[in-house]
Amino acid sequence: MELKIRVSQLHRIMSASGKLTQTNKTYIEECAIYDLFGIREHVSTKPMQKGIILEQEAIDLVNRNEFTNYVKSDKRGDLGWLTGHPDTITGDVVIDWKVAWHAKTFAWTQEEMDAKVKKSGYDWQIRGYMMSFNLEKGKVCDVLLSTPESLLTAWDDLDLHQVNHIPESSRYTFSSWIDRDLDIEEEIKEKYKICNEYYKEYIELVINKNK
Repeated sequence: MELKIRVSQLHRIMSASGKLTQTNKTYIEECAIYDLFGIREHVSTKPMQKGIILEQEAIDLVNRNEFTNYVKSDKRGDLGWLTGHPDTITGDVVIDWKVAWHAKTFAWTQEEMDAKVKKSGYDWQIRGYMMSFNLEKGKVCDVLLSTPESLLTAWDDLDLHQVNHIPESSRYTFSSWIDRDLDIEEEIKEKYKICNEYYKEYIELVINKNK
């Protein structure tokens, strides 16, 4: 068995030191248990649900204001060890769409968006797509849309969630461009090898613990 990494989770195997951290190990162990027994925690938060429900609306809002024709991609990348489904590919560019939960989690400026990209590991996600599809650059776009009533409770602040009164041109923020870097891609490949070794060791420990 070999470890397979989802592009959206690539940030969970990367670390500044290049060595395995506890965060890296936790993700690898989760992958191993899923591969062995089909068990995985399914996380579905309301912000995640909003992102799924309104993704097309987010793309449409940007298209109206940028005079673009971005569409959802139906392509899946698979390098054997790295797999993922990018949101939008246009030419040699990948774009990942994010829908903010409410006005306080939205990145109002590009500086805020760049910080959000780094904090959430979206930059690794973009790099994973560039590797998978041989693309030259990518960026992430944060979009602010009103939250569907079905996702709200009596305790949610409607002033933060109902945002249609704000001009559309102020309700999306692109990150700075992330350029492809082959040296960083080599770092990813080398880190994967370390992770894959730990993956195999962990599987052996699980399988043989009572022998």
